[in-house]
Amino acid sequence: MISNIVFEYENNTKPSKEREILFTKSLQMWLRPFSEEINKQQGKLVLFFSENGSNSFRLEGVEEELKIKVISQFPQFIAS
Repeated sequence: MISNIVFEYENNTKPSKEREILFTKSLQMWLRPFSEEINKQQGKLVLFFSENGSNSFRLEGVEEELKIKVISQFPQFIAS
């Protein structure tokens, strides 16, 4: 599991624990193959929640090579 997770909300979007929990669980499952490497690099998983109900994520504090591996494995996500 990825240890460092941060939640960000678009302006005027009300925080939702349920939304945070559901998206976190899904990402933890899909990113499991990379979690050890992310934690080793002291990376941060940032979850972003939009007003329109869409969610996205990005990795911060990890090497570009790891970001590329994640992006190529999961093209359905928008990662930055």
